[in-house]
Amino acid sequence: MVTAASDDQRFSQTLQQIEAKLQRIQEKLSKQQDNASERGELLQLQHSLKQLDIIERKSFATIEQQLTDHSLPSEILVRHQDMVDNYQVEYDALTTKLDAISVADNDADRLTRVQTALEHLKAKPNKKRQQPFDPNQLPNQTLKADPKNKAKNTAFLQYLPTVSAYVPVRSTALYDL
Repeated sequence: MVTAASDDQRFSQTLQQIEAKLQRIQEKLSKQQDNASERGELLQLQHSLKQLDIIERKSFATIEQQLTDHSLPSEILVRHQDMVDNYQVEYDALTTKLDAISVADNDADRLTRVQTALEHLKAKPNKKRQQPFDPNQLPNQTLKADPKNKAKNTAFLQYLPTVSAYVPVRSTALYDL
């Protein structure tokens, strides 16, 4: 299952690279500079995103199979299917906007399409995966001493009577009855 985490990370990194490339294209378009190399790199990133999408869909199918194999409640399966449907809608919207950039006729049209694609990406921030379970960080573990914590001033303790002064004295008067 280690490869799935790395595939998810690669997918997220590819989205971040696409966002950075779109920002670079937007800067060059606003300055009316040549941006053909950035568009070529964007197409390569888009192609790698499509390859990673195939892997993600296989991962979704694997998760769905595990949910049905373990006979989990139907609402969990429904939540998974809703997440997959949401992923599909967002992925289709992104690829449509990226395809629109490459078919734009002129730089002004391309700039507006780059801006809409950037807005779409920024509206959906990359969510980080759940942190992996670390058995060394359980909430019921014993606390460790803080080396920065200094001892309190104990000079006043010398004036208190010792513990032996508080030893109870047995009265013999009760035993005489």
